[in-house]
Amino acid sequence: MKVIPVQSELNMDEYVELKKRAEERGITLKEAVKEAISIWLRKNSVFNPEDPFFNTSKMFRSKKGLAERHDEIYEDTG
Repeated sequence: MKVIPVQSELNMDEYVELKKRAEERGITLKEAVKEAISIWLRKNSVFNPEDPFFNTSKMFRSKKGLAERHDEIYEDTG
């Protein structure tokens, strides 16, 4: 994957806070900024994992034992 350098500007308060938080976590400023961008992108993504459309937990149901009896039920009888 191609990496594109990005440049931005922070005011002094933002810089000091970012540097402090990065040091507390033992990461570089670069890593902290990349993490912040990733979080922002996920938060603002068009894809919403909470959307009921993506909840398939109760969408597919079958009779008991289907998984165990799959071959028997769907075997080629021809």
